[in-house]
Amino acid sequence: DANFNNLGAPSGFINIVDIKAKDVDSNRYIYMIENNSIKVLDGFSAYATVLAQASAIGFNEPFVSLSAVAVNSIGDIYLLDGNLLYKTQYNAVSRTVDLASRIGGTGTQPDHYLFSGASDVTIDNTDRVVMADTNNLCIKVYNRNLVWINTFTSVFFSSVNRPIKVCADITGGNINVLTSGNELITFNSSLQITNRVILSTISNSVI
Repeated sequence: DANFNNLGAPSGFINIVDIKAKDVDSNRYIYMIENNSIKVLDGFSAYATVLAQASAIGFNEPFVSLSAVAVNSIGDIYLLDGNLLYKTQYNAVSRTVDLASRIGGTGTQPDHYLFSGASDVTIDNTDRVVMADTNNLCIKVYNRNLVWINTFTSVFFSSVNRPIKVCADITGGNINVLTSGNELITFNSSLQITNRVILSTISNSVI
């Protein structure tokens, strides 16, 4: 289920797109999207030793445009590749990244499991999977097994103000959404807007 290359202490990385860290079962792992593959690194290692790497998972179809990684409290790894959302798991015994399930494809806002221009994924404080379905001007929410829970949007989302980044509070349950129009919109755990800030200039990497 995983393609391995250059395992061990890395000499350097190129084209890093996203990176997360999580403590799981008394281990600290770093999850990195780099050069269109997912890498799991030992967070306690002085050299960030690469434990596993995969450029294709489960279907033997190489990743095309990996753009985001998110990890829940028990170590499930979610990967966004274009309009495909993968749930994967790191196997510490075999040192592989294994496929658990996958949803996605191209569709419209009412399609629970289809997306258009999906751009980011995060995990909230209850392990819900929250994804920015950018061109459909909405946020879609799933449980940890990628079963659809809800789709929500905002009157502030538009063709010039698309949701492009999502970040969930660890404790408060809020979901923060960065838009292409440089707005930061906060939704509470009931998916109601509680705050909206218009920013003059901002980097898309801030959340």
